Amino acid sequence: MKRILSLVLAVMMLTGMAGIAAAENAKKPEDYQGTIRLWSVWDEESGAQLWLDKFHEVYPNIEIEIHKFSNSGDGNVQLDTALIAEEVDVYMNFGANRISSRANANLMYPLDDFLAADGLDSVENWGLEDKFNGHIVAIPMGGNNDHIIINKDLWDAAGLGEIPTSWTIDEYYDAARKLTKKDDKGNVEIYGCSNFHSIYYWSILARGYLGNDYYYNDEGLSSIDQKCWRDAFDLNYNADIVEKIQYPLITYRDDGIQAYTPFYEGTVAMCEMTNAMTRRIANTDDYDFGFNITYAPIPKLYADQEVNYCEGLYYFMHLAIANNCPDPELAWQFVKWFSTEGSVYYSTVGHMPTWKYTDRSAIVAVTFGSEEAAAKLIDVDAYKRVVLNYEAPTYVELNYTAMSDITSILQTTTMDVYRGNKTTDEGFAYMKTAMDEAIKNAQ
Repeated sequence: MKRILSLVLAVMMLTGMAGIAAAENAKKPEDYQGTIRLWSVWDEESGAQLWLDKFHEVYPNIEIEIHKFSNSGDGNVQLDTALIAEEVDVYMNFGANRISSRANANLMYPLDDFLAADGLDSVENWGLEDKFNGHIVAIPMGGNNDHIIINKDLWDAAGLGEIPTSWTIDEYYDAARKLTKKDDKGNVEIYGCSNFHSIYYWSILARGYLGNDYYYNDEGLSSIDQKCWRDAFDLNYNADIVEKIQYPLITYRDDGIQAYTPFYEGTVAMCEMTNAMTRRIANTDDYDFGFNITYAPIPKLYADQEVNYCEGLYYFMHLAIANNCPDPELAWQFVKWFSTEGSVYYSTVGHMPTWKYTDRSAIVAVTFGSEEAAAKLIDVDAYKRVVLNYEAPTYVELNYTAMSDITSILQTTTMDVYRGNKTTDEGFAYMKTAMDEAIKNAQ
C-alpha cells in the first residue's frame, strides 16, 4: 500500500511539475512577432485605427497591415482573387453564402483546434457555429440591429406620449400619420416615417414573423406566397404610394439618397435604421442633428405575433483565416482578440460585436467617447435596450440556395410594382414562379 501511495504521489508531483512547465513555456502575447495581412472593409481612416492601437497594447510585436476592400460584388471578387494568390491572412466575410462558397473552394482555415486550445465554444461565446464541411471556419463576431430611430422633438410635439418598447406595424403607421406634416397645397413637409433606403426593407416585417431562412418554405422553395409577405408589402405600399406618410422609395432610388439624410435634415420623423447611423451621430465634427434622438424596436407585423425576430442583433460579419496563410497561429491571435475582448472596438465603425460577454456600457463609451457624451446626443437607456439587444430573438440564414437570384427578383419586382409596371398581384405571382425556378436550377 505504501508503495502504491508513493507511486501516486510521484505521478501527481510529475504531473504538477509538467503543468507548471507548460504554463511557463506557454507563449505570452509579446512573444508573437510578425505581420498579419487583414482584408477589411474599413481602414485606419474609416474607424479601424482604434482596433490597431488597442491590439498593439496587447500584442506589441504584431503588425496589422490593412487591405481595404468593398463589400460588393466586385470587391468580393477582388478578395477571392487575393485569397487564391495567397495575399491574405485574415479576412472579413459578409453573408453565409460567401462563407459557403469560400469553404467549398478550400479558402478557409479550420479553427476547431484553436478554439479548443483556448477553451472557446462558438455557440456559448457568439451564439452560432460557422460550421461547413465538418469544420468551424469563421467566427460570427460582427452583427447589426435594425430598429426605429425617432426624432424625439417631433414625437413630443405630436403628443404621442411614451416611446413604445413593443408595438405593431398598425400602431407604427398610426404614429406616422400624426407625425406627417403637409403644407396648404398638400405637399409633404415632414414624412412621419421611412424605411431604410435599401429596396428590400419592406420585407423585414415578414422576416420578423418567419425567422430563420425566411425566404424558403418547408419544401425548400420560395415562401413569397405566404400571407405575411403580401401583408408586409401592402402595408408599405399604402404608406408610401397611397397615403404618402412614408418617405418615397422611388425618391431614394432615383435620387441616390440614403436614409440618413432626410432623418438628419428633419424631414423624416421616424426611420427604420441600422447601426450605421450611430457613426454619424457620434461624429459631432461633421453632424449636428439639433434634436433629441431615441429608439424603438422594429414593429411586429401582427398583434398576436408571439416572437419578433427583428428585435435582436443579426449576424453580419464573419472573421476567417485564409487556408494558405503562412502562419495560422499568428493570425489566430488577432482573430481571437478581435472576436472577444477586443470586439468592443468594432463598434467604432457603426457595427456591433456579437460576443455574449460584451459590456453595453463599454460599447457606448467607445462609440461616443463616454456615456456622458452619449447622453447629450441620444437616449442612452433606449440605445442599450433597443440597439444593443443581445437577449432578444434574431434570425439566422442557413439556407442560401439561389440567394442572390432571390434577392434580385424581389428588388426588381418591388420597383416594377412601385413604378406601376406591374400590379401587386402580377408582381407576387411572378416572384413565386421566378424564385422557385431559380431555387430548382441551383439545387
